[in-house]
Order: sequence, then C-alpha cells, then structure tokens
Amino acid sequence: MTTPQWIFPEGADRVRNCHAKFGKSIALDTVPPRVALKIAAVNYYRLYINGRLAGQGPARNTHAIEFYDTLQAAEFLRPGVNIIEVLIRCMNFACSGVASAEPSLWLELEGIVCSDVTWEAGIADQEWPSDAPVFSPQNGIAEWRDLRYENTPRPVKTMVLGPKSIVGSKKLLCRQTPLPSETILLPIDIPVVATVPEADLSDSGIARIFTCEPHTPINTAPFQELCLPGEHQVVLPPLADNRGIAIIADFGREFTGQLAVEVTASSGTVVDFAQEDALWCNRVRADHTHTNANYQFCDRNILRAGRQMVGQQFMQRGGRVVQLVFRN
Repeated sequence: MTTPQWIFPEGADRVRNCHAKFGKSIALDTVPPRVALKIAAVNYYRLYINGRLAGQGPARNTHAIEFYDTLQAAEFLRPGVNIIEVLIRCMNFACSGVASAEPSLWLELEGIVCSDVTWEAGIADQEWPSDAPVFSPQNGIAEWRDLRYENTPRPVKTMVLGPKSIVGSKKLLCRQTPLPSETILLPIDIPVVATVPEADLSDSGIARIFTCEPHTPINTAPFQELCLPGEHQVVLPPLADNRGIAIIADFGREFTGQLAVEVTASSGTVVDFAQEDALWCNRVRADHTHTNANYQFCDRNILRAGRQMVGQQFMQRGGRVVQLVFRN
C-alpha cells in the first residue's frame, strides 16, 4: 500500500453532468474489528462495499481546500474477495453549491488499499445523460437517470492528478464536522391522485409539463397504503391513450433529503418527481421560471424492467410535499 492519490477518469473534465465510477477488488484473510476509510471526491459520492451502500455525501470543499470524510468500514467487509465501488457526480457546470475541480476520487482503506492508477474507471454517460436540464443555478443540473443503463459505464483510462491540477493543488484536510444523520420519513397522507395526458417524453422541459398539464382527480383511498410502515403495494391502474398518473404525498413536516420509492415497472417507464413546501393549485409547482429562467425544480428517472428504487441519488431536495408522475 502506498500514499493515496487523486485519481481521475481520462476525459471526464470535458463531460457535462459527469458521473464517473471507480472500482477496486481486494482480498482479505481476516477482517479487523475496526477499519477506518477516508474518502474525498469532487463533488458528490456514493460508496459501495460488496454491493452495500457504505457512505455518501457531498464531500465538502472550497476553492482552496478539499475535505475527506472518515467512515468505519469493517461491517461491510468479509474474508476473501471484496469489491469497492465509488460513483461520483461532478457536473462540470458552474453553480454556487460546489467549488469546481476535476471529477476525481481520493480514498484510503486504513492499512489495506488506497486510490491509485490500478483502480478501474468509467464514465456513466448513458445512465446519466450529459444533456439533462438545469435544476437551478444553486444546485446545478437535474438528476436525470436512465436505469436501463445502470452499471454499464464506458471504460476509460485511470489517470493520477498531480500537484499542478486544480484538485491536486488544494489542501486536503479531515472533515471536523460530524456526518449528517438521516431519518426515514413516511408520508402522513396522499391528498391527490390524478390522471395526466400523454406527454412528449423527448421534451426536456419536464418542470413546465409537470406544472401545467391538466389533472383529472381519481379516488385516493387505495393509495393511502403508501403511508403505512413496512412493505405495502399499490398497483397503478391501466389507462387508455397512454395517460399517466400523478401521486402527491404529504409528509406533514418540512424535510431536506432524498426521495426513495421502490417501484416494479416495465422497461421505459418514466417517473418525474418534485418537492415543494406547499401545494399550488392542488399540485406541486416545479416550474419557477417566472422568477428565474433556470428554476426548474424537477428530476426524472427512466426505469428498467423489474424492481428498483426511484429517487435522488446525490442531491438533497427540500420540501413538505412530493409529487410523482408515472408515464409511459
């Protein structure tokens, strides 16, 4: 094991809305009771060990400093072969939420492995398209994800960034503030369910469509199952004319977090979702371009066949009510 290096997928700095994946296989005879893992990334990361989510965050940074998070990794490791994977998000797009630098990773698993040129790297530009619309000047690009291409990054050469790179020229310091705690929050009510007309799925103005399309209310009673703890299923009724269904969930309190809804669907199903503090005209208003041309507060998932989780992977969104629209 050597000193950790900043590693970078070749060409990633030229990819708008870059999502890069790094991977490393390691073999362990035994697993120590405690193993510290230090990780820094530009700018958001999701860390998986043996397929389990072991950590996530925006790694804090400034124009002069990168901070690394320290996690405990022993519970995710096992004797034998272990797979470490890190997905990072670097939009390569000027926004006020993060300081720009190369899409890169710095990682050290104490006494075992660290980031270097031997790691595999890839760019997930089919799963995360480069032409996704802007969400806001503060948050950058919307989360627009095509799960049909999950785990199929385009392999590229792993590069090491030296001291003359943007990230390599910064100080690297331990994050002193504690990692944020997370609480699972369930909705308290499903106040609105409605059908919506067929939409042009090639139109990237999803916030405008989401806000302006007509709603035809239907009975909400079957959908109240979504408010109960544990696993409860709601089957969306088949609709003529390729119409979709809008579902609004009220969480009863303001939150900042990520939506997580388990969905079983056919390939190509589209889910648009947005959060707000309150309803506007009995819906969530995602289009705020009347105040700023780039205020389009809506994310999209395009689903693969089978069971999967719908929601944000990286970005924290705030609100009290959430609206999802299922299409196609």
